[in-house]
Amino acid sequence: MNLNIFPITVKEIFMPDFDTVAQDAIDKIMPLFDKPEECTHDFSMDGGLSLYYKYNRLADTIDLSKIIEFVNAQAELYWEELNYSKYLKPYVLNSWANITPPGGHWASHNHSPAPISGVVYLKSSSDMGNLILEHPLESLLSCQPYEFDFKPKLFGHEIKSETGKLVLFPGYLKHRTQPNPSNELRIVIGFNIGCRGQVNYIHLF
Repeated sequence: MNLNIFPITVKEIFMPDFDTVAQDAIDKIMPLFDKPEECTHDFSMDGGLSLYYKYNRLADTIDLSKIIEFVNAQAELYWEELNYSKYLKPYVLNSWANITPPGGHWASHNHSPAPISGVVYLKSSSDMGNLILEHPLESLLSCQPYEFDFKPKLFGHEIKSETGKLVLFPGYLKHRTQPNPSNELRIVIGFNIGCRGQVNYIHLF
């Protein structure tokens, strides 16, 4: 018998009734990028330029309450699915906006030490570049004699970028995006999920 062990749980869910919420958020976000020298950083790899709103408290700048409420609710469920401490309560700690123009992409990175990271796609589709979650042991596994055609499947899990989708994953996971081959902007809100509370070790004894 063969066993696949040490799975990593990733959450994908669509926000209901998203069209109106998404357009409202886009209308509030896009003016923030009118002055790139004041409110954005460039992130360029291989000539692919993407931008993000540098203040990572986006939800304190504009009203995103409906989206934040949905993310917080799903983060609580995901927290339980990861078997994280019941004495800690997850919540949206940081939020920011990313826009990826044609040809742009995001290079590999992670959000450690955030327990959970995530993204909500305000405007996207699978033909605008997908999210790639990388295997945390890639540097070790790459030394093994796997078939060449198998390595992309082993080292990267592809998640479709679709309008209205929320994706939550452990903050330690390295991730990147594919280049945006379309003629439109890919617009997303990114999140780091923090936690508050007090760890109680009594239950261990």
